[in-house]
Amino acid sequence: MRLPLILLALAAGATACHPEPASDHDGTAAPALSGPVSVQRVNTGARGMIGQLRWAYSPDSSALLAVEDWASIEAEAFFDGFRVASERLGRIAGRDSVWDVAPSPDWTQVAYGSGLILHAGESESLPPDKVAEAARRL
Repeated sequence: MRLPLILLALAAGATACHPEPASDHDGTAAPALSGPVSVQRVNTGARGMIGQLRWAYSPDSSALLAVEDWASIEAEAFFDGFRVASERLGRIAGRDSVWDVAPSPDWTQVAYGSGLILHAGESESLPPDKVAEAARRL
């Protein structure tokens, strides 16, 4: 299975080569990379049956949010993973095993919903110690 990877470029004051700008689908020139480039695995956690890689740029194109969205058997929801890179902050961050993720309107923060799947087995409820352990993990 091929793992989705994303190339992230951060302008952190380092010099890099400036290739000729590539043409975008609408005929305009794509911006050249201006800093060091790294390869990041978007999701290092659990994977479902089928995944889709989605990404969004901040309005000023200084930040990138990549989300690996997974589905399980019969298209049931499954954990996602994300990575966010910001040239303004000079940081790359991310998390696995999240349900959803979205940037704040000014792209200075990322909100995500973390979750666990707990199995009660043959019981109709979870024992209190299992719920307490889940709360500690989250």
